Amino acid sequence: FFLALVGVLTLGTIASAQLIPPGVNSPFNLVWTAMWESSTLKPTYYATSQPFAAASSARVVFTINGSATKTVRVRRFIISGIAAAPIAEPIYVNKTSGATITSGTSVLLTKVPLDSTQSAATAYVENFTANPTDPTLVGEVLAPYVRFFSGNTAVDLPPTVIEMGKFGSAAILRSATEQLALNLAHVTTGATITVGVEWTEE
Repeated sequence: FFLALVGVLTLGTIASAQLIPPGVNSPFNLVWTAMWESSTLKPTYYATSQPFAAASSARVVFTINGSATKTVRVRRFIISGIAAAPIAEPIYVNKTSGATITSGTSVLLTKVPLDSTQSAATAYVENFTANPTDPTLVGEVLAPYVRFFSGNTAVDLPPTVIEMGKFGSAAILRSATEQLALNLAHVTTGATITVGVEWTEE
């Protein structure tokens, strides 16, 4: 009876926490942390490009490769940019396979651990300013529109954040021959863009 009562109280607390948003004074902050922020207990990394010009008829503009030694879980991409005139273009998040891309013109990005005690990241992250050879497509995961604002106009456009694992599974890369690739699908944007990615390794 005691164990059953504890179980009911625990489930009731979790259910209540789901209904009440977390906040500074929320009595359910610890429950929210346990439920939604367990990923913060894992080594977490960011890599962000410098602003770069997408190639004419751009295809792959950004990739994160998995690791030969760790399981990589991609949590989110953050994308923003400017163009000669305000435009909105789809950007495909594709699951691909194959060796690390060596064609095209790429920039290998610095991988920053959010905790200085964490080991160096083993994923491979790069952006492209000239079209590489397309990796083998496994499937299109998402295709949100990204809005690029005019560089000479004062506007308030937030970056596009593509969440991969906020309330479900992150995108999991289990080997160095698995990638997530951001693809503009041959759209000529004339855009200067920045892309950031957050992931964990375990």
